[in-house]
Amino acid sequence: TFADAEDVTNGLAIGVLDEYLTVDVRKNDIVWVVVKGPCQVQTVAGSTRDANKRVGLDTDAAGDTGLLHDGVPALPNQIGLSLNAASGDRQRINLMSNQI
Repeated sequence: TFADAEDVTNGLAIGVLDEYLTVDVRKNDIVWVVVKGPCQVQTVAGSTRDANKRVGLDTDAAGDTGLLHDGVPALPNQIGLSLNAASGDRQRINLMSNQI
């Protein structure tokens, strides 16, 4: 399932499915999930996508969960920091986790 801002605010662990995966995941498949460190993620269209910005989960107008970058000091749903400016709808982030 996809995580959302409420999951982050509630302290649930958030992970990003293997960015190099090119096929659908089937039931009982074993895959990597990044929970801490650098990974590539999809961004919400129209979000601020600069380097060195806080990254938090948000939902776009269509109801799809994605990423929102925000320079506001208090970002309760922050999951990481952007590592570079976005290219298209993808961006490298440094995913943070206090779960491990």
